Amino acid sequence: MDEKQINALFERGNNFIRMGNLTQAAKDYDQVLECRPDFAPAYFNRAFARQHGSGDLNGAIQDYSAAIRLKPDLAEAYANRAIAHQQQGDLQAALDDLNRALRINPQMATVLNNRGELHFMLGDFQAALDDFAAAYRLRTGYHHALAGQAICYYALGEIEQAYTLWQALITQQDQFIDAAYVAQEFGWEAPLVTEAEKLMKGLKGRE
Repeated sequence: MDEKQINALFERGNNFIRMGNLTQAAKDYDQVLECRPDFAPAYFNRAFARQHGSGDLNGAIQDYSAAIRLKPDLAEAYANRAIAHQQQGDLQAALDDLNRALRINPQMATVLNNRGELHFMLGDFQAALDDFAAAYRLRTGYHHALAGQAICYYALGEIEQAYTLWQALITQQDQFIDAAYVAQEFGWEAPLVTEAEKLMKGLKGRE
Protein backbone atom coordinates (compact mmCIF):
# COMPACT_ATOMS: atom_id res chain seq x y z
CA MET A 1 0.00 0.00 0.00
CA ASP A 2 1.14 3.54 -0.68
CA GLU A 3 0.93 6.36 1.86
CA LYS A 4 -2.44 7.55 0.60
CA GLN A 5 -3.96 4.09 0.98
CA ILE A 6 -2.48 3.68 4.45
CA ASN A 7 -3.92 7.01 5.59
CA ALA A 8 -7.32 6.12 4.12
CA LEU A 9 -7.29 2.81 5.98
CA PHE A 10 -6.33 4.58 9.21
CA GLU A 11 -9.20 7.04 8.80
CA ARG A 12 -11.59 4.18 8.10
CA GLY A 13 -10.51 2.60 11.37
CA ASN A 14 -11.16 5.90 13.11
CA ASN A 15 -14.64 6.00 11.60
CA PHE A 16 -15.32 2.47 12.82
CA ILE A 17 -14.36 3.58 16.34
CA ARG A 18 -16.77 6.50 16.12
CA MET A 19 -19.50 4.07 15.01
CA GLY A 20 -18.68 1.70 17.86
CA ASN A 21 -17.39 -1.10 15.64
CA LEU A 22 -14.18 -1.66 17.55
CA THR A 23 -13.50 -5.11 16.15
CA GLN A 24 -13.37 -3.85 12.57
CA ALA A 25 -11.40 -0.80 13.66
CA ALA A 26 -8.73 -3.05 15.17
CA LYS A 27 -8.52 -5.02 11.93
CA ASP A 28 -7.92 -1.83 9.95
CA TYR A 29 -5.19 -0.75 12.35
CA ASP A 30 -3.62 -4.20 12.02
CA GLN A 31 -3.22 -3.58 8.30
CA VAL A 32 -1.91 -0.07 8.84
CA LEU A 33 0.75 -1.29 11.23
CA GLU A 34 1.83 -4.07 8.90
CA CYS A 35 2.82 -1.34 6.46
CA ARG A 36 3.77 1.38 8.95
CA PRO A 37 5.12 -0.19 12.16
CA ASP A 38 6.36 3.24 13.26
CA PHE A 39 2.89 4.87 13.23
CA ALA A 40 2.19 5.80 16.87
CA PRO A 41 -1.44 6.91 16.38
CA ALA A 42 -2.35 3.50 14.95
CA TYR A 43 -0.92 1.76 18.03
CA PHE A 44 -2.80 4.15 20.29
CA ASN A 45 -6.10 3.69 18.50
CA ARG A 46 -5.72 -0.08 18.24
CA ALA A 47 -5.00 -0.18 21.96
CA PHE A 48 -8.26 1.66 22.59
CA ALA A 49 -10.14 -0.74 20.32
CA ARG A 50 -8.64 -3.76 22.08
CA GLN A 51 -9.26 -2.36 25.54
CA HIS A 52 -12.87 -1.36 25.01
CA GLY A 53 -13.85 -3.86 22.34
CA SER A 54 -12.48 -7.35 22.85
CA GLY A 55 -11.27 -6.62 26.38
CA ASP A 56 -7.73 -7.65 25.41
CA LEU A 57 -6.01 -5.73 28.18
CA ASN A 58 -2.58 -7.28 27.62
CA GLY A 59 -2.75 -6.39 23.94
CA ALA A 60 -3.92 -2.90 24.78
CA ILE A 61 -1.05 -2.37 27.22
CA GLN A 62 1.43 -3.59 24.61
CA ASP A 63 0.02 -1.18 22.04
CA TYR A 64 -0.01 1.78 24.42
CA SER A 65 3.60 0.94 25.28
CA ALA A 66 4.51 0.86 21.59
CA ALA A 67 2.87 4.26 21.09
CA ILE A 68 4.84 5.62 24.05
CA ARG A 69 8.14 4.29 22.70
CA LEU A 70 7.46 6.09 19.43
CA LYS A 71 6.05 9.22 21.06
CA PRO A 72 7.27 9.55 24.67
CA ASP A 73 5.29 12.75 25.29
CA LEU A 74 1.91 11.16 24.52
CA ALA A 75 0.26 11.80 27.88
CA GLU A 76 -3.01 10.20 26.77
CA ALA A 77 -1.25 6.88 26.17
CA TYR A 78 0.02 6.82 29.75
CA ALA A 79 -3.44 7.79 31.01
CA ASN A 80 -5.19 5.07 29.03
CA ARG A 81 -2.58 2.47 29.89
CA ALA A 82 -3.20 3.34 33.54
CA ILE A 83 -6.87 2.42 33.12
CA ALA A 84 -5.88 -0.93 31.59
CA HIS A 85 -3.52 -1.61 34.48
CA GLN A 86 -6.29 -0.74 36.92
CA GLN A 87 -8.69 -3.07 35.11
CA GLN A 88 -6.11 -5.81 35.65
CA GLY A 89 -5.94 -4.96 39.35
CA ASP A 90 -2.42 -3.49 39.26
CA LEU A 91 -3.10 -0.23 41.07
CA GLN A 92 0.55 0.71 41.56
CA ALA A 93 1.33 0.39 37.85
CA ALA A 94 -1.79 2.46 37.14
CA LEU A 95 -0.67 5.14 39.60
CA ASP A 96 2.81 5.24 38.07
CA ASP A 97 1.33 5.82 34.62
CA LEU A 98 -1.00 8.57 35.83
CA ASN A 99 1.96 10.29 37.46
CA ARG A 100 3.82 10.15 34.15
CA ALA A 101 0.83 11.52 32.25
CA LEU A 102 0.49 14.44 34.66
CA ARG A 103 4.18 15.26 34.50
CA ILE A 104 3.70 15.73 30.75
CA ASN A 105 0.40 17.59 31.05
CA PRO A 106 -0.68 18.65 34.55
CA GLN A 107 -3.86 20.27 33.20
CA MET A 108 -5.81 17.06 32.51
CA ALA A 109 -8.76 17.20 34.90
CA THR A 110 -9.97 13.67 34.14
CA VAL A 111 -6.53 12.21 34.78
CA LEU A 112 -6.25 14.09 38.08
CA ASN A 113 -9.67 12.73 39.02
CA ASN A 114 -8.61 9.19 38.11
CA ARG A 115 -5.47 9.54 40.21
CA GLY A 116 -7.62 10.75 43.08
CA GLU A 117 -9.65 7.55 42.85
CA LEU A 118 -6.49 5.44 42.90
CA HIS A 119 -5.07 7.30 45.88
CA PHE A 120 -8.38 6.72 47.68
CA MET A 121 -8.31 2.98 46.94
CA LEU A 122 -4.72 2.86 48.17
CA GLY A 123 -5.78 4.55 51.42
CA ASP A 124 -4.03 7.90 50.87
CA PHE A 125 -7.08 10.09 51.46
CA GLN A 126 -5.20 13.40 51.65
CA ALA A 127 -3.48 12.81 48.30
CA ALA A 128 -6.85 11.80 46.87
CA LEU A 129 -8.44 14.99 48.19
CA ASP A 130 -5.67 17.10 46.67
CA ASP A 131 -6.20 15.49 43.27
CA PHE A 132 -9.98 15.80 43.32
CA ALA A 133 -9.68 19.45 44.37
CA ALA A 134 -7.19 20.16 41.57
CA ALA A 135 -9.47 18.48 39.04
CA TYR A 136 -12.40 20.59 40.22
CA ARG A 137 -10.38 23.79 39.93
CA LEU A 138 -9.60 22.91 36.32
CA ARG A 139 -13.21 22.01 35.52
CA THR A 140 -15.71 23.95 37.57
CA GLY A 141 -18.93 22.01 38.07
CA TYR A 142 -17.18 18.65 37.68
CA HIS A 143 -19.57 16.47 39.71
CA HIS A 144 -17.19 13.54 39.76
CA ALA A 145 -14.42 15.56 41.40
CA LEU A 146 -16.82 17.28 43.82
CA ALA A 147 -18.13 13.92 44.99
CA GLY A 148 -14.57 12.68 45.32
CA GLN A 149 -13.71 15.58 47.60
CA ALA A 150 -16.77 14.86 49.72
CA ILE A 151 -15.89 11.22 50.36
CA CYS A 152 -12.27 12.17 51.10
CA TYR A 153 -13.38 14.67 53.71
CA TYR A 154 -15.63 12.01 55.19
CA ALA A 155 -12.80 9.47 55.29
CA LEU A 156 -10.54 12.08 56.92
CA GLY A 157 -13.14 12.74 59.63
CA GLU A 158 -14.11 16.21 58.38
CA ILE A 159 -17.77 15.26 58.40
CA GLU A 160 -19.40 18.68 58.16
CA GLN A 161 -17.35 19.62 55.11
CA ALA A 162 -18.26 16.28 53.53
CA TYR A 163 -21.96 16.89 54.16
CA THR A 164 -21.76 20.42 52.74
CA LEU A 165 -20.22 19.22 49.48
CA TRP A 166 -22.61 16.31 49.10
CA GLN A 167 -25.59 18.54 49.77
CA ALA A 168 -24.32 20.79 46.98
CA LEU A 169 -24.36 17.77 44.67
CA ILE A 170 -27.92 16.91 45.64
CA THR A 171 -28.99 20.50 45.07
CA GLN A 172 -27.67 20.29 41.51
CA GLN A 173 -29.04 16.80 40.82
CA ASP A 174 -31.33 14.98 43.24
CA GLN A 175 -30.27 11.50 42.02
CA PHE A 176 -27.18 11.92 44.16
CA ILE A 177 -29.20 10.68 47.13
CA ASP A 178 -29.09 7.20 45.52
CA ALA A 179 -25.95 5.11 46.01
CA ALA A 180 -26.71 2.92 43.00
CA TYR A 181 -26.94 6.01 40.80
CA VAL A 182 -23.66 7.32 42.17
CA ALA A 183 -21.89 4.03 41.50
CA GLN A 184 -23.15 3.95 37.92
CA GLU A 185 -22.67 7.63 37.19
CA PHE A 186 -19.05 7.73 38.35
CA GLY A 187 -18.03 4.14 37.66
CA TRP A 188 -16.59 4.02 41.16
CA GLU A 189 -15.09 0.89 42.60
CA ALA A 190 -16.27 -0.59 45.90
CA PRO A 191 -14.15 1.42 48.39
CA LEU A 192 -15.39 4.74 47.02
CA VAL A 193 -19.01 3.60 46.78
CA THR A 194 -18.90 2.28 50.35
CA GLU A 195 -17.63 5.63 51.65
CA ALA A 196 -20.32 7.46 49.69
CA GLU A 197 -22.98 5.18 51.17
CA LYS A 198 -21.76 5.93 54.70
CA LEU A 199 -21.74 9.64 53.95
CA MET A 200 -25.26 9.59 52.49
CA LYS A 201 -26.57 7.53 55.40
CA GLY A 202 -25.19 10.06 57.84
CA LEU A 203 -26.58 12.95 55.86
CA LYS A 204 -30.05 11.37 55.75
CA GLY A 205 -29.85 10.80 59.51
CA ARG A 206 -29.60 14.56 60.05
CA GLU A 207 -32.89 15.26 58.24
